Amino acid sequence: MAKAKDLKGLRVGRWKVLEQSTNKKENSRLQLWVCKCKCGALKELESRGLVNGRDSKCYVCGSKRKRKKIVVPMDRTKHTPLENTRRSWQLMKSRCSNKKSDVSPYYGERGIKYDERWEKFENFLSDMGMCPGNRTLDRIDSNKDYSKDNCRWATMLTQNRNTKRCKRWYIKGLVFESAAQAGKHFGVSDVAIHYWCVDSRKEDCYSIPLYDENGVKLKDAV
Repeated sequence: MAKAKDLKGLRVGRWKVLEQSTNKKENSRLQLWVCKCKCGALKELESRGLVNGRDSKCYVCGSKRKRKKIVVPMDRTKHTPLENTRRSWQLMKSRCSNKKSDVSPYYGERGIKYDERWEKFENFLSDMGMCPGNRTLDRIDSNKDYSKDNCRWATMLTQNRNTKRCKRWYIKGLVFESAAQAGKHFGVSDVAIHYWCVDSRKEDCYSIPLYDENGVKLKDAV
């Protein structure tokens, strides 16, 4: 019988082969190897699956990644100014006109519209100019329509502070107007602030919405 190939130290996907296992899989002549994933999980895998790359995924950390999905904002620096400008124009139209959009309740269903001239991209470009850097289209007054007088190119931080879906954040006895502001104070990301106030359920960390789903300011939001 041929000697089993030594796979110790081999890296396959997220796995690293640590050592040969002393166990044997029932009704199988294939050798088992003890493997460790980057997430720390240990599992015994067959030599054939490792060699052909079939067992490259770890379902332990894979399920964790699915449960905690983080949306990474699009890096607009990787696109041309014209592409960014057209993308912002398309998103604006979708918010106001597409009833199937997830954000429709905050735009089209609230009666938010855009200037009729902006139905054509050329007119939108003439009024707003090219999108500068990593910025997006923002309404100065979130109760008014998209128009030349009410729109600007703003950073995500400015937009988050201006959004109708904003909250007030209470963390360790301090009050913040946005998760980004709180994150800057504590030296963490706004995602971490969301976790502190929502997922971790700490008694001294919570948030209160300032507006209802229709964009109307709540009475308790002083």
